[in-house]
Amino acid sequence: MVFVIDRCGLEPPLSEYVKILSCKCPGAKFIVLDNANDKEEIVRLLIMGIHGYVPHEEAQKTLARAVFSVAADDLWVPPEVFQKLLTEVSSVRRGRVGQVQHFMTPREHEILELVRRRLSNREIADLLQIRVSTVKFHLSNILSKLNASSRRELTATSLPKARKFIL
Repeated sequence: MVFVIDRCGLEPPLSEYVKILSCKCPGAKFIVLDNANDKEEIVRLLIMGIHGYVPHEEAQKTLARAVFSVAADDLWVPPEVFQKLLTEVSSVRRGRVGQVQHFMTPREHEILELVRRRLSNREIADLLQIRVSTVKFHLSNILSKLNASSRRELTATSLPKARKFIL
């Protein structure tokens, strides 16, 4: 089964949708439709468990092929994104962890995505059904891992995208 998720207008973080759908449909695959064309962001989506990426402007002409490709166990991403993914994974496998900028847990990714959407700690806690103190704990870890000193820095567009690697 292949799910196509249009990222525009999603309220909870994308990772929540992927987690819920993966639990309900084991073996499911995911294609994300989005406006962003940032290689770093697409690599982050792949590492999160996404199998394909289609920009909105290309959806009409490539979405059907992307679905068939992902259903056949192939990735559907631009070649330069695939090369970036291979470079990142290769760095981790060779033990050059210092060169890969940031390692974050799946929960930290969720919280970072919600902080970037300017939700308060209380709103994040309510959405994720965790305590505010737990949100603060994760936020502290995120700030440390990203060498940021405030939430404002986390929402800055110049901040490098956080990455996680599962090997």
